[in-house]
Amino acid sequence: MESLSGNYISQLNEYQQKTQCTVEYEEGSTDGPSHNKTFTMRAIVNGQRYPEGTGKSKKEAKLNAAKNALDAIKNTPNTEPTTSSVQNALNNMTVSQRNYTCWLNEYSQKSKLCFKAHESTKMDPRNTTQLYTYVCKYVCGGREFPEACGNNKRDAKEIAAKCVYEELLKTQEVTAFIYLDCLSISFFQYFAQVGPNMNVQKPAKPSGGQTSNQATKSRFLEDFDSINPIGKGGFGRVFKARRKLENTHYAVKIVKSTKKARREVGALAKFNNANIVRYYSCWVEDTAYRHESSESYSHSDSGSDPGTKYLYIQMEFCEGDTLRAWIDKRNSSNVRDPERRTDAAQINRQVLKAVEYIHKEGLIHRDLKPLNIMFSSEGTVKVGDFGLVTAAENDNDVQLLERTKGTGTRIYMSPEQANQTSYDRKVDIYALGLIYFELIWNLFTLHERKKIWDDIRSRDFPPQFSKKCNFEHKLIDQMLRPRPEERPDASELIRELDRYTNIRNADKDNRTI
Repeated sequence: MESLSGNYISQLNEYQQKTQCTVEYEEGSTDGPSHNKTFTMRAIVNGQRYPEGTGKSKKEAKLNAAKNALDAIKNTPNTEPTTSSVQNALNNMTVSQRNYTCWLNEYSQKSKLCFKAHESTKMDPRNTTQLYTYVCKYVCGGREFPEACGNNKRDAKEIAAKCVYEELLKTQEVTAFIYLDCLSISFFQYFAQVGPNMNVQKPAKPSGGQTSNQATKSRFLEDFDSINPIGKGGFGRVFKARRKLENTHYAVKIVKSTKKARREVGALAKFNNANIVRYYSCWVEDTAYRHESSESYSHSDSGSDPGTKYLYIQMEFCEGDTLRAWIDKRNSSNVRDPERRTDAAQINRQVLKAVEYIHKEGLIHRDLKPLNIMFSSEGTVKVGDFGLVTAAENDNDVQLLERTKGTGTRIYMSPEQANQTSYDRKVDIYALGLIYFELIWNLFTLHERKKIWDDIRSRDFPPQFSKKCNFEHKLIDQMLRPRPEERPDASELIRELDRYTNIRNADKDNRTI
């Protein structure tokens, strides 16, 4: 099988699309005995015949024919007076799919044009795998670009962005291939010179603290590229971005520079634990990066106060799924997973190690939930999102800190965190008890979880759970005790898990003897 870097047919197809040329393949002679044939094929580009390619199959012959054509085109002196030459394009071309959404975002920033995505869904009777199709089209000023469909929102948006790219090329009657990549500056230099033929109103310069990517010089845009959103909410936005200097991807969280945000940074900066998302650096800017013109920003996002500053927090990017995705994936399978209990114990232990470390640092997380727990590319569990972290250095059985009542995610919140202003680190243990139950027990639907969730919080477990998962039942029962002082510490829970794991491993060894 040819490697991605050697998929010359795809490269020649890309060249065809971008230069609007014609590409044909001509079959030649077939030589040799029936058990050892050699096939011949030739690529014809814009009527120009290129050297033949041979191979032990038609596919291999076609691949080599495409390679010969590309090699010849590369070595042909370029006469097109365009900023991005065909030769450079071929040298830089990769087979990986182009990120047109990223390109459109960068182009929008450079040209100061507003491209708004209009998204919808529609029924598709031809589609046998899903009831409806996602639809997206971009609008710039009074100009509408072609509508695109996809199996999900991301695909539809990507195809729609590709339509914008192709329409702009048509407008300028560009015949030479323009290397399409978020990192290519030559593309923007080219469009800056010729300018897309679009009668649109340029957006007014932002005033005060409005978010903008052009209003001020941005360290974020100077140091990072390949920027894509991976999360958003009331807290702000999180982006995956490549730092150019190291060629490494990071998660960059952008929030208003408030006391709460600075508290998160202060907590992260202290942490040095394998099971906690690693902090790298932070800085303050006058504006919040705005990924796409289609994003809707609330009043709090836009920074209506002229004095608003934004905090950029650079953190480790976790390539793997969230724990929420891990749970949902296993719940959606009808096949009973015999390893689920074992995996759940290992995951829970890693989360407990992170929580043990946080508590020893004199802090409380306060918002532990599956969405805030992630996996690295190596499968290591990572606890993140310390936006609600708070100090606990003065906590003891007598004196508790006064804190915000109801702060956190309600379905994982302990009774005292939901109803009182005084609570300690044991609120994290309660949340972990609920998460541990979700890790083990298959809840096929959200409705099923809602139906039994209050019972679980009250330590009323399904009979089958108590029967099949006796150890976990006892451990979770302790973690969900209504009186926080009766809940075990993270260190105690780790010891119990280790003891149980050792017993199970010993039993397995005895059965194999």
